[in-house]
Amino acid sequence: MRTEFFKLETVDRKVVFWLVHHVPSAALRCWMDHTAEHYRRLKGVTIDVDRLFMEVIEESLC
Repeated sequence: MRTEFFKLETVDRKVVFWLVHHVPSAALRCWMDHTAEHYRRLKGVTIDVDRLFMEVIEESLC
């Protein structure tokens, strides 16, 4: 099963890691919403933002 995180391009994955450590979770969520819309509109890729957010938060707690 492919996670939402791996639907992101490499640069966007790096941005997620940076955001997790440097901004409040609300800002991270806003960035994810914006990025998911960008992927949907320009690339035709659907990203479940709720699932992506949970994956990232769970991973950052480990």
